[in-house]
Amino acid sequence: MDEDLLDNERRQAPGQKLDHSREGGPGQPKRSCPGAWNALLGKAARVRTSPAWLFPSEAALRGREGARGARGRFVVIEGLDGAGTTTQTHELVRRLAGYRIPAQGTAEPSKGPVGALLRQVLSQRVVSPAGPFDRAALALLFAADRLDHAQAEILPWLRAGRWVISDRYVLSSLAYQGLDVPQAYVAQINARAPRPDLTLFLDVPPEVSLRRRQAEGASTDLFEDLPTQRKVAKLYQAALKGLPGMDLGPLVVLNGRGSIGEVADELEALLRTRFKLVRPVARQGGGRSA
Repeated sequence: MDEDLLDNERRQAPGQKLDHSREGGPGQPKRSCPGAWNALLGKAARVRTSPAWLFPSEAALRGREGARGARGRFVVIEGLDGAGTTTQTHELVRRLAGYRIPAQGTAEPSKGPVGALLRQVLSQRVVSPAGPFDRAALALLFAADRLDHAQAEILPWLRAGRWVISDRYVLSSLAYQGLDVPQAYVAQINARAPRPDLTLFLDVPPEVSLRRRQAEGASTDLFEDLPTQRKVAKLYQAALKGLPGMDLGPLVVLNGRGSIGEVADELEALLRTRFKLVRPVARQGGGRSA
């Protein structure tokens, strides 16, 4: 029995009987211990309405730093389809290894259960019987996948001291889902997504990004045609200027029209400066520095 209920019973006046039988049965009286039940209800209400339970802070989501006292960094690479976000994510993970920084590449939609459904929708293998998949529902799926992605992969990696480099994050939703629903709505449903330490936007014209996709022979999805990509580019620019009540963290726009190596060099130089990275120097005689 709940401790509050036991305490309430102990405080009843001498001789007062407590009836714990169920109400509503034939000949059953109503409960005669309203104070005890009010105490229980009040306790339940406090749990249900606790902000820490319903809406944990970003600090609570991120958790404590790793065992060595060094939390990893969360970096996002954004851009149009064909801007090179996937290529540069892999390249940045590889280059961070040169600084002896353990890094993990990831992407959205994630490989989790919600992400798997999203990929089916984007490839139009999952359709609604009533017609095209509802775009507001699609925005909610992206937001749900993002929170699941954070809890299942991103935050545990960060707490373990690993850097996380993500191919797409909230900014993509503001641009792509902003095609069909207000960006303010997209911002609201993504408000609980942990904020990146840095977002890098690869600025590439829609015509260039589409030519790259065609040269790769990549299959197109729901948003990959030139008129749509032009609209997405404008929505990216609007989101980069900032939205009321939406903190996307530090944002840097880079020219993504160079070669893979040129863009990767610029990304590496930017991270080296911002996070004061130092490449280990080999000791004389072939040994490595500690």
